[in-house]
Amino acid sequence: MFLAFSTSTFCQSKIEIYGGNSINAFHDYMSDEGHFQSYYDAGLSGYSAGIAIDNVQVDWLKMRFIFQFDKYDGKLVVTDGGLGGSYTTNASINKSVLSLGMFPINLKILSKLDFNLGFEV
Repeated sequence: MFLAFSTSTFCQSKIEIYGGNSINAFHDYMSDEGHFQSYYDAGLSGYSAGIAIDNVQVDWLKMRFIFQFDKYDGKLVVTDGGLGGSYTTNASINKSVLSLGMFPINLKILSKLDFNLGFEV
């Protein structure tokens, strides 16, 4: 699910507010053979939310700025061993990411498609 809201301001800039759920997945490229076993749970609580300001005029550039927050979590259990002993690794992952972005190249193509080129940190 993704929700977006957009409005124009008095300076020809556009403010967007967006958010939605994210689906997380863990990938294991090692097969469960012998005593080795792995279990992953990606959880269902991931989400993303942000705000963007579009068409901010700086000299001759029309720039785009974003501020975004992402959160996701999960857990994993890995076991391995044999007759002489074994080990188990349990881990819970809880990650939050705060992003700031600036896109100095902000173009509208055919009045339908936005093309933004810049960076996020």
